[in-house]
Amino acid sequence: MKGRTWGFVCPEDGGICYDHPDWGDKVWCPSNQHGGNGKFFPVAQVQEGWAMPDKNTGSGLTEAQIKALRDQQTEAAATAGVPNVPIDITEKQAAKAAAKAEKAAAKEASKTAPKEREPKDCECGCGEKTKGGRFIPGHDARLHSRWNAQAKASGFANWKEAQEARFPFDSPEVIAKLEAAAKEAAEAKTKKEVAAE
Repeated sequence: MKGRTWGFVCPEDGGICYDHPDWGDKVWCPSNQHGGNGKFFPVAQVQEGWAMPDKNTGSGLTEAQIKALRDQQTEAAATAGVPNVPIDITEKQAAKAAAKAEKAAAKEASKTAPKEREPKDCECGCGEKTKGGRFIPGHDARLHSRWNAQAKASGFANWKEAQEARFPFDSPEVIAKLEAAAKEAAEAKTKKEVAAE
């Protein structure tokens, strides 16, 4: 980006500051605006960001000109598809903001209209249509009730125990056995009623 450099930004004039291992925790701004010899600043007083090197040469740019230049560069970056990030953030924060913007864009792109669920026959065997699930609300209990009857007629305590033993629910043999048991129960009830009269 022409006119700007990433680095330590002078807290007084927005110019770029330089660091050196011999200076410890200080950075130096060479700007003529600091009395002609530049000035040292503690690292704690400066932030990393886009600095204006022109400030170091005493070019006389006004704050309005600097703001206009930064706005132009921000607009150019946005046109090029670079996320618009604040000028005074660190490189790590800029990378994080770019990744977040990319993730949000990917999430937005992956959003599609909810898939229409196709109505199906209810698995309880009632013959009604669901809104796309396996059962109409409450009908799973009907299925479990029917399975309980089949399991008990076949000697199991409940449908879960039968399921663990891989019991063939709703098979023709099981249904025939259940019908025979129901018929026997009805006949026994009839005999009992006749005997009671």
